[in-house]
Amino acid sequence: MSAATTVVLVLALALVLVGFVFGLFAFIRRVGHRVVASASADPDTDGATTMVPALMQGGQTEAGHQLNGNGVLALFPTEVRFVLAVPRRTMTIPHASITSATVTKRLRLPGVRRAGGPPWLMIVWAGPVGSQSTGFQTPRATELSDILGGVGPTGSAHPRGSV
Repeated sequence: MSAATTVVLVLALALVLVGFVFGLFAFIRRVGHRVVASASADPDTDGATTMVPALMQGGQTEAGHQLNGNGVLALFPTEVRFVLAVPRRTMTIPHASITSATVTKRLRLPGVRRAGGPPWLMIVWAGPVGSQSTGFQTPRATELSDILGGVGPTGSAHPRGSV
C-alpha cells in the first residue's frame, strides 16, 4: 500500500469518526429534550404558575435521595417543585421555608463546583436537618429569583445579585 493510499484511508476514517460523534451528540440532545418534555407532563407539575427546564445540583428529597440532573422546575403559589426527569423523583420546597433566592454565575456547594453556561438560581431554605441549598441552572434564573423574592417567612424581598 502506498503512502497516498494510507493518507486517504486515514482521512476517510477521521471523517467517518467525526460524523459519528456529531450524530451521537445530536441523538443524545434529542433524547434529552424528550425526557425533559415527559417530566413537564408529570402530574406533579399540574397547576404550576411557572415551569422551566433546569439542571439541578445539590438537591435532596424528603426521603433522603440525592437529586442531581435534568428536569423541570415548577413554581406554585405555595411551593417550588423540581421534577427530576430520570429516575422520576420530586423535590418540594415550601415558600415559607425559603430564606433566600439568588442568581450566580458560579455554583458553590459542598462537593460541587460549577461555572459557565446559563446562570444558577440558588435557593436556600430551612430543611428538616437545618439550612439546605440547591442550585438550578436555567436561562430564566433572574426571572425566577424575582418571582421568589417576595416569598419566605417574612414575605420580604430576598438578597439578589451576581457573584
